[in-house]
Amino acid sequence: MELLFLGTGCAFCKDLFNNNLLVFLKNTNLMIDFGTKATRALDVYGMKMKEIDNVIITHFHADHIGGLEEMALMTKYFLKKRINLYLREDMVDALWEHSLKGGLQYTGVLDVPHADLGFYFNVIPVKDKFILDGVEFNLIPTYHVKGMKSFGLCFNNILFTGDTQFDKDLLHHSLDKYCTIFHDCDFTKNPVHTYYEDLLTVPKEKRHKIYLMHYSDIYKKFEKQVKNDGFKMACQQKIIKV
Repeated sequence: MELLFLGTGCAFCKDLFNNNLLVFLKNTNLMIDFGTKATRALDVYGMKMKEIDNVIITHFHADHIGGLEEMALMTKYFLKKRINLYLREDMVDALWEHSLKGGLQYTGVLDVPHADLGFYFNVIPVKDKFILDGVEFNLIPTYHVKGMKSFGLCFNNILFTGDTQFDKDLLHHSLDKYCTIFHDCDFTKNPVHTYYEDLLTVPKEKRHKIYLMHYSDIYKKFEKQVKNDGFKMACQQKIIKV
């Protein structure tokens, strides 16, 4: 299995794109989130929209769903392709009604004057797990913003936290369960993300398992410290083999 971070940045990054991860499986792929900068990041890497087969959305912030409208229009009208859109079953209606409907409901197609999400995507509701190309993906609830549903994913002995506040119990339990952890990180205090200083509660002998992601453009000031502390940093546009 190979992993490609199209970007590793937070919502306001100018250089790092959005923290969106593309998972290459044996016969297909899965895009975890598709933010406002994702189409540009794809182009920089040298991939085309038509090469994406499956997408899953972890929560509704623009740096994670902002590229879906372009994806919907491009695949429907130009590529004539329906991407599989995996969504937790209690998020399907909300994604359409509160985020995508305004720009996508009017189709210009005479026999379909008003579209729904299924007009553009092959929508696959998920309860707590799904299997894709023989790999089981489990949805792990996280606490990001009060009132907003959000989750991470575990698969192939990997935990991808998605956006999350610091959850000591989840992290320390995961250190014994997973070989690789991609964890939300902010180098300044942020009430809805994990502060780097909190990650220092991880025993140093286990920090090599953790890749930091979703950091801001000031990350270069901290690269040496991160290395000395025993963590790794996910790098945009570089393949990670697991």
